[in-house]
Amino acid sequence: SLCHFKINFVNATLNRFFSLHHLLPFLLVGASLLHLAALHQYGSNNPLGVHSEMDQISLYPYFYVKDLVGWVAFAIFFSIWIVL
Repeated sequence: SLCHFKINFVNATLNRFFSLHHLLPFLLVGASLLHLAALHQYGSNNPLGVHSEMDQISLYPYFYVKDLVGWVAFAIFFSIWIVL
């Protein structure tokens, strides 16, 4: 019966790891979206010390397009890497 307990423990551990493995990416995406929403709503902490509204760069479209181009370039590079 002790051996049976170990088998159940191993199965339970594997099931928990499997669940965590599949839920964690969705939790990370959710946290990232919340972070981006907060950044868009409240802005950054102004690391350059720019005080003029004219000199500031808005999140959309500049940083949005910049990040989108980076993600697309990464996806293309990764896809080519996988195919080769």
